[in-house]
Amino acid sequence: MTKLEKLIIQYDELDAKFLEAKTTEECRFLVDEYDRIKEEINSIKQEQEARALRFKEIHERPSKKTLGFVARRLINKPLSDFLISSTAENFTTPKGVERRKKHGKILRPILKNFVLEKFRRVNVIVDSYPDLPKDENFIFVSTHNGDFEIQATVGALDRNAYILLGTTEQILYNPIMYFAYLNGIYYVNKFDEASRKGTLDKEEKLLLMGTSILKWPEGSINDTENIVVQELFPGVMTLINRMLEKHNKVFRVVPVSTFRDFGSKDMHIAFGDPLDLTTYENDEEALKSLRTVLSFMTLDQFKAFAKPLVYKENLNFYNSYLDYLEVRRINYLKVVKWSKNVFDEEISPYKPKPKVTEIPGGYKTDVDSRDVDAIFLRDIEKVLKDKNSSEAYRMTIRAILKELAEHERRDMTNYMTENWDKPVDRKLKKELFNYKK
Repeated sequence: MTKLEKLIIQYDELDAKFLEAKTTEECRFLVDEYDRIKEEINSIKQEQEARALRFKEIHERPSKKTLGFVARRLINKPLSDFLISSTAENFTTPKGVERRKKHGKILRPILKNFVLEKFRRVNVIVDSYPDLPKDENFIFVSTHNGDFEIQATVGALDRNAYILLGTTEQILYNPIMYFAYLNGIYYVNKFDEASRKGTLDKEEKLLLMGTSILKWPEGSINDTENIVVQELFPGVMTLINRMLEKHNKVFRVVPVSTFRDFGSKDMHIAFGDPLDLTTYENDEEALKSLRTVLSFMTLDQFKAFAKPLVYKENLNFYNSYLDYLEVRRINYLKVVKWSKNVFDEEISPYKPKPKVTEIPGGYKTDVDSRDVDAIFLRDIEKVLKDKNSSEAYRMTIRAILKELAEHERRDMTNYMTENWDKPVDRKLKKELFNYKK
């Protein structure tokens, strides 16, 4: 049980006593208890600050200098230097696009049948594929659920599609990026505003050149506990609107859902019918509809191909979700040999702009459920100072503490960073979960 969870229990007990308080002495006791809770909260803040310093130290730690990493960096340097510095003007040419269309007919079967199925032992199974016009290029948008799905999706396509990549570490160190370059890729630095804006220029150029593009609008692998498809980045609609307004052209979206069950060798990919998202009243409705389609496609795959898990209750974890986080950490570190902690880039889902929210007592907070740590603790102190608004005081503190407790236990980036140096136990996955035969 975390400190925050203990605080919630203590506060609930205090709340019950507050309702029964009849004397001044009892009220003073409650005030002392409130002060104690405030000290506990300050203690949590200090712990978070210490953790932030620890995160900073890990992030600033120099990359590994082993012979393997040095060799891979030298191999990738020409390609990475070009991709990182490229602009919409020079990242590709009409000849390059046509060459990739031609060579892709050879490369995609090699990727699917040899690299994945023979070398990686991943069976790519296409569950559905619509009859897409050969002379039309599309915006393929895919869910992001696990390992090898990028390669599998590219291998399953019936045409060439440039891939949007936002993983700097892979471009710097992974030689398979040369294969991706032969297919066609364009790079975005997620932390650089100019690079993000330049991505739209690159996509506009590709669509006008007559080729398709492949994107993952969730932004990162879906490591949530029970969200089928995460909120989508609005870039899909931004691109569609630009092409309509500037060029009077409508580009349809093809939804793609990928599913690979835990421990399975089968990678299922479903392609949906093309969608015209310009028919909706606004971008928000269009993105909701696209997310709904992707969710139902994923749920259909779950129902058809997922096997029930048997959870072992003798594990020492206090929460089954921590088991899941540990499995994901092992998969991350096992599949890719990272040179340093890069999870702030790898795990970067869409964060909506904070909305001003009314809370009891007339307070307002610009709370975003994904940024509760700093914002909520600031508001706690504000509410704690107002002893006159006792009901709002109790309701707000309890809600805040519950939100903080859930956020702390389910933060994938925090878990990855705190456990970065922990050795990988390759047998742990078998100890964590078993399949029913």
